[in-house]
Amino acid sequence: KGGPSSLAFQGELNRLIEKNALEIFNTFGGDAANAIRESLLTSLTTPLCVLDVVDMPLGIWQAENIVCEVNFYLPDVCAETPLPQERFFKGFIDVVFSHGGKTYFADWKTDRLEPAQWANHVALRDTMEGRGYELQLQLYSKALFRALNGAKSPERAYEAFGGGVYLFIRYGEGGVYARRPTLAELQAPLRIEADQA
Repeated sequence: KGGPSSLAFQGELNRLIEKNALEIFNTFGGDAANAIRESLLTSLTTPLCVLDVVDMPLGIWQAENIVCEVNFYLPDVCAETPLPQERFFKGFIDVVFSHGGKTYFADWKTDRLEPAQWANHVALRDTMEGRGYELQLQLYSKALFRALNGAKSPERAYEAFGGGVYLFIRYGEGGVYARRPTLAELQAPLRIEADQA
């Protein structure tokens, strides 16, 4: 914990760079260590102020608790395919954090977007849908809701559930998308089309 200049913060930044070295190399090229560091710093300190979902003007690092790379298993997904109905999704969420009594997840994206694709929240929503990230948001939201005891106490879990934040890290504050699915969405079976399974 601490600000961007603290030793703990810098140590976590270095750990993230080392852990994701191959993906970073493939995305940014071989001579981009400083640019990578700046991109990660930007992603952790980018203001998260989106509609009524989240208000963190100093970014993720100001969260009360932060956990990176959270594994999940989601058993209650219904696929619209000939596959057996008893399926589950396994994955991991980049970051889960709490702030102001609510728990959120965040996912970092390195996509290259045209200016029209991140011009505003509506444009980012269309980009999310077009690239399949809306489905990912629904899966992650259901997983986090379930972890908050949504099956046994849905109203209390929903009160603690903040939603999802997507950071398109190449675009700073303009590349932040956030959404908090409704309680009905979180409780409904998630339908996966055949081409998405």
